[in-house]
Amino acid sequence: MVEIVQKSKIEEEDNSWIQEYRAGNKDAFNWLVLKHKKLIFNICFRFLGSYDDANDCAQDTFVKMYHSLKKFKREAKLTTWLYTIAINTCKNRVASKEYRQKKQSRTLDSVLEERLGDSSFHPERDMQRKKQQERIQYCLDKLPEKYRSVTVLRDIDGLPYTEITQIIHKNLGTVKSRLARARQQLRKCLQGVI
Repeated sequence: MVEIVQKSKIEEEDNSWIQEYRAGNKDAFNWLVLKHKKLIFNICFRFLGSYDDANDCAQDTFVKMYHSLKKFKREAKLTTWLYTIAINTCKNRVASKEYRQKKQSRTLDSVLEERLGDSSFHPERDMQRKKQQERIQYCLDKLPEKYRSVTVLRDIDGLPYTEITQIIHKNLGTVKSRLARARQQLRKCLQGVI
């Protein structure tokens, strides 16, 4: 009951900021971005597996939001609408030839070079955790896009099935079926790692 009241309060707050923005208050848009930037970045990162690409896609998501917010009809929650924009932006990034070439050219040496420049780098402490995270991201990247999107939305971000159906525009049975297949592929890929 408390969770429902909190979600309702969050939606009311979002709607209030949208009304402020539509009335000409540009700061209202900034507040919406600040409120949702972590959520959107996280979904982009899990979908793409790269900090820079996730940051670019999150920014693109908010640019698209900026251009479309005045037309937003509130048929769905703002977060559902933002998830939809973010997922579609990530799908477009993955489909681009430039992204695929960049992803293939990233070497282990470049990853280690980045980490060695980080003063908090402790090889003994971080190596096992880092290997697991890389393997999980590798396995997520190997999933077909239709499976990856439902996995990120449900298993990583914890969204309810009803919201996922709205985001990806598929019925509940399709969402559950894709999720089951994704989990099966992930288990197989992660066997012996976790």
